[in-house]
Formats: sequence, C-alpha cells, structure tokens
Amino acid sequence: MSSTKIFQVRGQPLPRFPVKNHRMINTVVCGFPIISHHRVSNVLSRTSGPFLGYVPARTDENPFLRGDSNGRFGKFGGKFVPETLMSCLRDLEDEFNFVLSDHEFQVEFTAALRDYVGRETPLYFAERLTQHYKNIARTTGDGPEIYLKREDLCHGGSHKINNALAQAMIARRLGCSRVVAATGSGQHGVATAAACAKLSLECTVFMGTTDIEKQSSNVLSMKLLGAQVKLVITI
Repeated sequence: MSSTKIFQVRGQPLPRFPVKNHRMINTVVCGFPIISHHRVSNVLSRTSGPFLGYVPARTDENPFLRGDSNGRFGKFGGKFVPETLMSCLRDLEDEFNFVLSDHEFQVEFTAALRDYVGRETPLYFAERLTQHYKNIARTTGDGPEIYLKREDLCHGGSHKINNALAQAMIARRLGCSRVVAATGSGQHGVATAAACAKLSLECTVFMGTTDIEKQSSNVLSMKLLGAQVKLVITI
C-alpha cells in the first residue's frame, strides 16, 4: 500500500498527460489518501480548511519535523513500493492533482455524490442516548448532546463509496477498464463494485475465505453489482 502524502497546493493546474489505454490499476491498494482538513463537503478541493491540531513550537526549527513537498521527513517518508509500480503511481498522482482544479470532473463528481450516492446524508439527533448520558451526569448538571451522521444511508450502506467513487472516476480518466480491490468485512468491496457499476468498469474483489463465510450478504451484493469475487486462502 502506498503511504505517499498528497499536498493540496494553490496555483495553476498541472499539465495533462497522455491517456494510457488497457492498463489495470488497483484504485484501492494504489490509491492516494486525501488529507482531511475538517471540511464538510466531499468534493476534492485545493482549498485547505483550518488545522485544529497541536504543532510543537520546535517544528519550525527542525526541517525534519516539517516535511518537504515530496512528503519526506529527512530520510523517512515517500513511496516504498516495487519499482514496477512507480510509473503507475506517478500517473495516478499527476491525475489526482489535475482533477483537483478540473471543473468538468468536479461537476460530475458532485452530481454523482448527490444523485447516486445519496449525499448529503442527514445529521440525526440521538435523543434517547443523549438523555441517557444526561441522566448519568445529572449530579453535575452536564452531559453531551449526541448527533449521528447517517453515512450508513449512502448507497451501499457505508461511507466508503465517497472515496471509492472518486478513485474509480480517476481510473476511468486514466484509460483503465478494470478495477481491483481487496476487502475484509465486504463494505469496501460493495462500495467499489457500486462505483464500477455506475462507470461501466470491470471489478474484481479479493476476499478471504473466512470473511466470505461471515459476510455472505455483502458477497451477494458485490455479485449483484456485477463484480467478480475471488477467494483468497491464507495460512
């Protein structure tokens, strides 16, 4: 799995690279994580939100603690993958940075999140759970108000399709015709299969034998969405 950090920078879009057809990438294993900036919207954006964490003062004094534009911290960080994957990962990174400011991609992604995924999902006030903890804390006159973000209402039953859909869209832009994923509980497999079904991409999901037995309903959902589920035997 790649652990490269993608920096959201301001400026002009990166140059477009030629499309390479009939190439297969793993949008799940080879995908790049999007760094959260406490934003409500799932639309990819170059604009970073507020940083709410604590940064030690000495960070400004030691360049090894800051990191550079390539995601390296001194001798640490960067990509550590087989050399045969580097070309694919570079293409993926270039395309990712390009779509951050590509209006056509953003419009399509926003529409898909709304009409296919079912966003925005509601914020539900858990009244009885709130009252339960207020009763526990009644001696202090305090207690939390608990709200649940209903990501389980997204198409596929989890939040995972938000990420899988964007990655599948990037794979299609790169000229890929097939997506490969690995899943444990099956939720990510269902999300990837749903994304591929919308985009007319072939989908192959690898899943362990024990997980297939435990999560038979998710296996059925993946197959109904057109994905091939491959059995993986581990020792």
